[in-house]
Order: sequence, then structure tokens, then C-alpha cells
Amino acid sequence: MKTRKNRIFREGYPHHVYLKALNGNILFYRTEDYVFFLTLVYVLAKRHGIGIEAVCIMFNHVHLFVRPVKRSAFAAFLRDLQCRFSFTYNKEYGHKGPLMMPSGYAPKTSRKSINSCLIYIFNNPVEGGMIKRAVEYKWNLLAYSTCDHPFSERLVKRDSRSRMRRVLEYVDYCFEKDTYLDYSLQNRIFNPLTPMEKKQIIDYIVCKYNPVPKDILTSRFGSYENAVIAIDSTTGSEHDIIEAREDYSVYVKMLRISYRRGTDLRSFRFKDRDNEELRPLIQELSSIPRVTPVNICRFLHL
Repeated sequence: MKTRKNRIFREGYPHHVYLKALNGNILFYRTEDYVFFLTLVYVLAKRHGIGIEAVCIMFNHVHLFVRPVKRSAFAAFLRDLQCRFSFTYNKEYGHKGPLMMPSGYAPKTSRKSINSCLIYIFNNPVEGGMIKRAVEYKWNLLAYSTCDHPFSERLVKRDSRSRMRRVLEYVDYCFEKDTYLDYSLQNRIFNPLTPMEKKQIIDYIVCKYNPVPKDILTSRFGSYENAVIAIDSTTGSEHDIIEAREDYSVYVKMLRISYRRGTDLRSFRFKDRDNEELRPLIQELSSIPRVTPVNICRFLHL
């Protein structure tokens, strides 16, 4: 991303915001990473009076589409988002220093450019080779526009066991207090749950903290169905912010291999490790079709 060229602000217009990790390194490995960032976006957007129309969290970058706002509120929101994310993330994973490049942003001044940019954001995981349809990806929030449990079984509170009900009450309490879910809070939430309950509570959290109003797609495209048709039929475009194309499907495969090997995805980031210790993992990751040395370096933070 060419940062200086892609930092254009025009008051009174919505803006596409692009945040990318330094050196393209992977930042989002675990569900906890995504949940932390999403709830942080919700809390800070509310605090600064920022309206969000689209979110897409990828392995090493994030897209946001922000409604018209004053420059001071816009700048304060982006500053707080990067600072709080870096501080909490670094504390969790034993790292120091910035995690992301300076944000890129560009205004959208016509209905056509707005809709095309929204389609582009929703389709990022499709273009990255991760899934076939945008609605299949959890972290662009598209599936949550019409369903409160798109990736889990339906949650009925009265039928849940007492431990699950206590967790739901705790999530409600955090939400009412405008508290984002950092790693310590998530540990308290997820630890007592079964794998099925964890999927349910993640859907519950995303619905609670979803910063995108449910009527956005209807207001932009006429209906949710029209939006999905438009998203499925074209990739959209973004001419103002330069984003390098990358095959993100290799990182999905890397994660699967890492899980299978029992790699601790919580502790391996930013740690000084012996090359001999990493050699077997690197060899297995290298066997993935289309993987490059750059992919491996970004995944392992080498």
C-alpha cells in the first residue's frame, strides 16, 4: 500500500479505510484475535460517533467502510483503534512496537463508487481464494445481516445449561458497559464451554457487537437479496487504495497443518526460536501447493 497517496480525506463523504500489518505479517490466527478486534471496533466507533457500513477482517489486514464524519472524530477513531489493538495484542503475545502500517483511506463520492467499494470489501476473502461466496466468510459479517446464528446451531437461552446462561449474562453485561472483549475476558467466557457452545457464543458476540446496522444493505442495494446478487456477480473495485493481490488460501492450509501438529498458536508469535525447532514445520508448510518463502516468513514472523 502506497501510504501517502492513499490518505485522502474529504469531509461529508464516506471513506474506505485499509489497515495492513507491517511487512504483511499474519496477525489474525485464532478466533480470539478476530473477536477482540471486532468488539474493539464496535466500542470505539460508538465512543467517537463513527458509523460503520462494512467490515472485513483478513489474516493480515482489515477493511472498514466509514460513514461521513468530521476529520477530528475520524482521526481519533483510527488512532485509538491502532493504539489499543497494538497495546492489548502485544501484551497477550509478548511483543513490543507497532503492528500495522499507517492506515490508508479514501473518500467515495458517488453511489456507484460506494456500492462497488462495498462489494469489493465483502468479496476480499473470495478474491483471496479462501471461500467461493462472500456470504460463507464469518469475518466480513455479511451472513449476520439476516441471521443471528449463521455459523452455529440456534441458541435457545432457556434450554441452555446453567453455565452457558451465566456466560450469556456476562457477555450482555460487557456489552451494556461498552466493554470490548480483550483476551482475558474471552478466556473467562470461552473456558467453561463445549466446542458447540463456543460456536454459539461467538455468533452471539458477533451479533451483539456487530457495528454494521442491519438495514445498510437494503438502503444501498434495495434489499439484502439484491446485495447478495451484486456481490456474487462482480468483484467490485477499488482504484483509490492500492492493495496487492495475495493467495490467502495458503494461510488457511498453514493453519490446518499447524493445528494438526499441535502448534500453540497463542505462544509461537514473536518468540525467539531455534531454527532446528522450526525446521520440520517449515518443511511441511513448504510442501503446500503455491506456498512461497514469503508466505512462510509472514506466517511464522521470521
